[in-house]
Amino acid sequence: MNTRIRIISIVRILAIPTIFVGLLAIADSFLPVLQTDDAIIQSKEIWQSKGITYNVRAQGKYSYSESVSHDFYVATQTGMKLRLHLTPIFKEWKQAELIQNDQVVINGRNNDIFWMPAVGLFLVLPCICFRPIEKWFNLGHLIVFAVAEFAGILLFSKLILVWLGFVGKM
Repeated sequence: MNTRIRIISIVRILAIPTIFVGLLAIADSFLPVLQTDDAIIQSKEIWQSKGITYNVRAQGKYSYSESVSHDFYVATQTGMKLRLHLTPIFKEWKQAELIQNDQVVINGRNNDIFWMPAVGLFLVLPCICFRPIEKWFNLGHLIVFAVAEFAGILLFSKLILVWLGFVGKM
C-alpha cells in the first residue's frame, strides 16, 4: 500500500468523529434550551486584550467562566444568583437571568455562544475528504484537515467523558 493511500485512509477515519462533533456543535447552537442551572457569582474580571472583555465566573451544578456584555457585567455583584439556560449537548449557557429578591434584574447572553456554529462548520470541513481523491488531495487540504481533526478528536474525547459522567460539562 503506498503512502498516499495510507494518508487518505487515516484522514478519512479521523474525519468521522470530527464531523460528528462539528454537527453536534452546530445543532447545539440552534436546539432549544432544555435545562437551567442556578449559579452564584464567584468573581468578575475585566480582560484587556484587543479590546475589553467582561467576564463573570459562577458556580452552580457546573462551573462557568463566560464573557458577558458591559451592562450585564455592571449589574452583577459577587454572591448574586444567576439562572442560566443551558444548551442541551455541551451545556454552555445561552442566556442568563440575574436574580435578586426572586425577581429578574437583567437578562444577558453568553457572548461566546455565537462561535459554536463557526467551530462546528470548521469541524465539518473534513467531509471534503470523502470526495474523489483527485479533487482534494494536496498539502493545503491535508494541513487544514489535520488541524480540524486534531481539534475534533479532542472535543470528541471530552464529549465521551461528559456522557460517561467523568467530566461535568464541556
